[in-house]
Amino acid sequence: MRRIAFSLAFALAVTSGVAAHAGAKMPVAGKDFDVVTRDNPAAQRFELTFTSHAKRPICLAPEQWPNQAGKIDWARDSVAVRVGTAHFPLSDWNGGYCVGGCVVAKVRRGESVNGFIPYKDFEGFGAEQYQARKELVFPPSAFWCSH
Repeated sequence: MRRIAFSLAFALAVTSGVAAHAGAKMPVAGKDFDVVTRDNPAAQRFELTFTSHAKRPICLAPEQWPNQAGKIDWARDSVAVRVGTAHFPLSDWNGGYCVGGCVVAKVRRGESVNGFIPYKDFEGFGAEQYQARKELVFPPSAFWCSH
């Protein structure tokens, strides 16, 4: 029993250290890349541009960047529209599982990637709010490409 407790404690300590180290190695918004968002009520969507400033290629996963249909994988807890005090989360969407990991985009220094998120994908966000002053809550994140 004592050996199991020690092994579990050791495993947790190692895993925590690896996770903390990996977090420090992620690209940093405002330094390694920028994300610019633009509200486009005429097209009923938010338009996004990701630009890399890093020497290494940066990758975007399905849960970090919209695909060609404007869908972001499992982003309900992180992406939303705010109108005044009202908060409208992005509807959950499951893009499935990719063997070996998924990459929506690989962005090299000086390159940009464009994307969009349609208004209709935000829960409870109706046409009456499309022209309102609003803010897209979209915390930018990315990871270093492995190759």
